[in-house]
Parts: sequence; structure tokens; C-alpha cells
Amino acid sequence: MGSSIQQTNLRNLNLFEVGILVQIERHNGRFVTARQIGGDQRTTALIESHIGGLVQKGYLEEKDNRYRLVHD
Repeated sequence: MGSSIQQTNLRNLNLFEVGILVQIERHNGRFVTARQIGGDQRTTALIESHIGGLVQKGYLEEKDNRYRLVHD
């Protein structure tokens, strides 16, 4: 039995997007902000520029600018 990330088709994602998913997965299903996974201001800004696309593609769910992995 693998993690949610291992069971997800990641072919249409770039390496940065996969990294975001891995960081969010580490929070065990809790909603997290981009700042919580980014740490510094520059990294947080990069995450914020990509995270909306992950929501649109169906990998993440959003609630009040907080994100978590979509589970089937």
C-alpha cells in the first residue's frame, strides 16, 4: 500500500507541482496554507503561483485559502 501521491497519475505535472503535493501530503490530510509549506517569502510566492492549477486539475481541494490532497 503506497501513499496517495504514489497512487496518483503525475504525468501532466511539472517537478515543482509534484513537490507541492509531496509537501502537502506530509500534513496527513489537514488543510494547510502555502506559507506553511513554503516557509520563506520567495518559496511561498512560487507555491501560490502554482497551487491554483493543482486545484483546477483536481489534485487539491481548497477551503479558505488552505489546501489538502483530494482523496478518492
